[in-house]
Amino acid sequence: MEYIRENGRQIPVAYSAQVVVAGGGPAGAMAAIAAGRAGARTLLIERANCAGGIWTSGLFSWMLDVTNKGGLLRELMNRIRGKGEGDFGRAGNFLTFPETVKRELDDMLLDAGVDVLYCAQVVGAVRDGRRLTHALLESKAGRQAAAGEVFIDATGDGDLSALAGCRFSIGNDEGVTQPASLIAIMTGIHADDMRRFNSALPYENGQNAKTLLLAEMERAGFTPSYKLPCFLHVKDDVWLMMTTHSYGIDPLDPVSLTRKTIEARRELYRQEQALRALGGPWRDMRVIATAPAIGI
Repeated sequence: MEYIRENGRQIPVAYSAQVVVAGGGPAGAMAAIAAGRAGARTLLIERANCAGGIWTSGLFSWMLDVTNKGGLLRELMNRIRGKGEGDFGRAGNFLTFPETVKRELDDMLLDAGVDVLYCAQVVGAVRDGRRLTHALLESKAGRQAAAGEVFIDATGDGDLSALAGCRFSIGNDEGVTQPASLIAIMTGIHADDMRRFNSALPYENGQNAKTLLLAEMERAGFTPSYKLPCFLHVKDDVWLMMTTHSYGIDPLDPVSLTRKTIEARRELYRQEQALRALGGPWRDMRVIATAPAIGI
């Protein structure tokens, strides 16, 4: 590989906080809200244009195993339920709209006094000995630094920790990672017609909705890469689709992420076309959005 040398440059310290949270997914958003409510000057840095991570950028707004959870998660669910935009489903899971989660987290963060910085990604770390002093970030404003007293790495991939020099491993002992999923939103099918395929509902007569959906896809002449495909009814004719698995993905390689995302998007289109060809309740099915981020 060929290399070039970048000229040295001064980096402006554009932000300063007592608590700097890198990553605004479920963990990072809640950490920032808690710190802000405790009175700490808090900065949240998130590369997407919203908080919520897999719930929002990943479009997977099916919150798993939450009935026994309290705290800020319970508060978020209560806010959403109070607006009639989400509720509990099978096995204590909570289902809502990705856009609803974005809005509620925006409000909770700002109400807590958190300085929210979207569209910026952590790309480096500065240490004084073993102590982290600054996070480096890049955005349309160029490279900037954020000074902090306490740093929380909630990037999901441990980016800030790795950049600061922490050891890490990837995947299992052979370096193999779990498959990734590209979530989609579909419309055009109605709950009453598709109840048996809705994984958000309790099983009926011992029948597994995922197994039934797999059989229906195979009847349409298409076998999905994910052998336990999920359709999740949100409300009206809006559904979430989790029906793809991308194997052999390298989450640290943009070339791999690009290739696997395109493959998954193509597969979702083929699934749509195959099911629509069955006619009946499938005839108006449309995939109207795929997630901006593939789920790792």
